[in-house]
Amino acid sequence: MSILISILTVLFLASCGGTGSGPLKAVGSGVIYGDGELADNRSEASIDEVLKNNNIHYHEAKMLLEFSRSTAGMVEIGKHVISFTDGSVMAKRPLRTFKAVRELCDGERFERQRSLPVCTGFLVAPDLMVTAGHCVNKINYHNKAWIFGYDHTRAHESLPSFKREYVYHTKEVLEWEEDKVIRRDFALVRLDRAVTVAKPLKFRKYGEASVGTQLAIIGHPNGLPTKISADAEILENTVNAYKTNLDSFGGNSGSPVFNLYTGEIEGILISGATDFLPNFESDPLCNKVNRKRDYQGAEYVAKISMVDIEKYLVNDDFLTSEFAFGESDFFWRF
Repeated sequence: MSILISILTVLFLASCGGTGSGPLKAVGSGVIYGDGELADNRSEASIDEVLKNNNIHYHEAKMLLEFSRSTAGMVEIGKHVISFTDGSVMAKRPLRTFKAVRELCDGERFERQRSLPVCTGFLVAPDLMVTAGHCVNKINYHNKAWIFGYDHTRAHESLPSFKREYVYHTKEVLEWEEDKVIRRDFALVRLDRAVTVAKPLKFRKYGEASVGTQLAIIGHPNGLPTKISADAEILENTVNAYKTNLDSFGGNSGSPVFNLYTGEIEGILISGATDFLPNFESDPLCNKVNRKRDYQGAEYVAKISMVDIEKYLVNDDFLTSEFAFGESDFFWRF
């Protein structure tokens, strides 16, 4: 499947946690399926880039670009970033490039971009965020913060900083499970205040998707600036999760996985195949992206229906407010 792309909020998929050794530690894994390639989007060229690299329609590309603004990267205050009295944050130390973090061979996509977030989350209400359970739990959450807007414009900054309106702290973890055996892996987080720079995303409230449903994912693979990937599908429907061939990497844990037809979130990216393989033909030894055929997909997506989001909504006013995506915002419904 073609890997999608980066966007105003640059995106790159991934299956799990963080970003490698050193200050940003990886959790989980991922892989690229099929013959597609990643591409970096920029400004007005974004939609064209998405269309060029994915088997999707114009309105689907436009929809995904908008949705990308409602995803955020997770960092830890004091470990990955430092916080200032005005609420802004800055990387604690110079960020390493993707190539350095993963000891990549020359020529891999985004090798010069820098890695920061260790997980991905997405907005489902003005102050509610969903992510993977292995990213944050009910005990270890106090220093976890969520950064919106880590996009391609910040890709080469070694010490990026973010204003207060783009930084939100975890106030409490409302729902949490992490059972890797049965793939119940999710967390529902309440933020310290309502998000003003993004709109809540719509999610499936009941039922489930069928095998063959076309999917897309948005997140921070390998801690990179936001990336989008589509042209994937559900290969198998299990009790708690979907088996898919989404192109994903470590750092995409917690990423929203979208139904391309409805625009709703079907689930949360939680795990996948091995991201990188050693290239024994190189000297010195380096790593290359793992590539498999579409039918070999092994990226798992926890079903969003397991998360009791509606229990914590004060009311449904936000669905018709200026903050929420409405059904008239896009025209993917046929």
